[in-house]
Amino acid sequence: MRASAIVLGFACAIGAQSAFAACPGAEDIGRFVEDWQAKRVTKALPVSDLKDAVCARDKLVEALGGSLGKVVGYKAGLTAKATQERFNATAPVAGVLLETMILKDGASVPATFGARPVWEGDMLLVVKDEGINRAKTPEEALRHISACGPSSSCRT
Repeated sequence: MRASAIVLGFACAIGAQSAFAACPGAEDIGRFVEDWQAKRVTKALPVSDLKDAVCARDKLVEALGGSLGKVVGYKAGLTAKATQERFNATAPVAGVLLETMILKDGASVPATFGARPVWEGDMLLVVKDEGINRAKTPEEALRHISACGPSSSCRT
C-alpha cells in the first residue's frame, strides 16, 4: 500500500506565524476544511508554535474523520533539512494518515487531486551504477546504491 500525497500534518499549519498563541478556533478549522475539500488554495491556520500546530492537526483529523475514515497511521514530515528551513522548523514533525488516504499499489490519482498538487519523496535512493539491473536479491541491489533517505543523506 502507498500513502497518498494528502497528509494532515503540521506543514499545513506551521507556515503561518501569528502574534498570539492559541489553538485555531472552529471558524478557522471550518474554513480550512471547506477549502481543502473543494481543492482550493487556502490561508494557513493561525498557529505560532508546536503546541498550536498539534492542536490544529488534531482538530483537522476530527473534522475530516467522518469523510476520510479513522486514523490508520502516521507520517514523518519535514525530514529534510532544506524543508525544515523552509517552514522554520528545527526537527521533523508528525502527520496523521486517515483510511482513504492509503491507496493500493497501482492506483490512479487524478492530476487535480488537490489545490496545488505536489509529491514528496519519502525515501529516495540514488543508483550508483547499472549493476542494480542484474541484482537477484535486495542485498545485491544495495551494493549498487550510493545514497538513500529523504535528502539522500544516508550513505551506503
